[in-house]
Amino acid sequence: VIRVHSFLSTHRLVQLVIVNASNFVGRLSPGFFARKLGVENMTLASTLACTVLIFGMIGLGSVASVVVIGVIYGFFAGTCKHAPLLFLRGLE
Repeated sequence: VIRVHSFLSTHRLVQLVIVNASNFVGRLSPGFFARKLGVENMTLASTLACTVLIFGMIGLGSVASVVVIGVIYGFFAGTCKHAPLLFLRGLE
């Protein structure tokens, strides 16, 4: 069964802002937890979380679920983008 998601253009714009805001928070957080958890563990966990969330997007059925997944995905995507920079910082 194919579901057609009919989101309004305003929902699309708001969703983009929400994902970018949580992405910003996700880029700041690895610096605080890198020493305790380890950079490798953070990178692996955030990549795994992004993978699970992308597959979870298949089952979305409402605008609220899109917002919730967008916030969580934005956070972990920001962590995925920033964590490799912590590898380079550790090489100094």
